[in-house]
Amino acid sequence: MQEIKTVNVEEIMKQIRAEIAEKGLQDDAIEFEELIGIDSMEGPQGFNRKRLNENVTYLNEYWEVPAYRELYVSSGLKGKVFVFVKKVIRKLTKFYVEPIVNDQNQYNASVTRCMNEMKRFIRETQQENQELKKRIEELEKGR
Repeated sequence: MQEIKTVNVEEIMKQIRAEIAEKGLQDDAIEFEELIGIDSMEGPQGFNRKRLNENVTYLNEYWEVPAYRELYVSSGLKGKVFVFVKKVIRKLTKFYVEPIVNDQNQYNASVTRCMNEMKRFIRETQQENQELKKRIEELEKGR
């Protein structure tokens, strides 16, 4: 019967920390939230219409993922053989790849439609809010 070895993670971490302290290194690892371009779900900047429009435009342009991309032939016999092998592999995996890509495209289309509706909803809500603010101002003036 094979002997099962256990790993003491805490002991390993103590050793690593001791090595770090010995070498005088500092723990200056970047936190996930500090990474450039990473926003939390709420976003530290708040709602940004320009960012929304850019992302929805991108979704509308690139929602469809092609199942296959064009194969480029590099010069020479080696390049032609390489492309031939890729085509054979492509045909052999078609039954598996195409359904996955089709499912992904359906999901992408659904998300894109949803985001377009959200964009319309935001626009309409903002217009309603503007009208309500004007009405409130008029009513307050009439007091």
